Amino acid sequence: METKKITGADCLDVIVLPGIHSYSEDTQMKGQKYKRFAYNGVVFIVNAEDKFCADFDKGEIYAISFGLNAEGQFSYLSHNSYLQVENLKRFESKIKSFDRIEVVTNPEELAGL
Repeated sequence: METKKITGADCLDVIVLPGIHSYSEDTQMKGQKYKRFAYNGVVFIVNAEDKFCADFDKGEIYAISFGLNAEGQFSYLSHNSYLQVENLKRFESKIKSFDRIEVVTNPEELAGL
């Protein structure tokens, strides 16, 4: 299965379609509900309890990953919120700052500090 990822402003093109729908009774998801979304005219569904729905409602979606089948249909795989990306950038910045730390192992150099 091919995958596709959209990020940033492209996520603003995702729209929620009206209604909350029940999964078919003959599926493993029976008794649960889903919402429908569309991106560039292609509809995909997300379980109504998935964090994606809450993050989407709050406008906090930064990236969405889809599976793409041979017929061009999307299946939602995962998403990242702005908070996750912000935390990642902060963590990466901390890691890079370690590169600037000079480790002194020579006792003579330590005496000069």
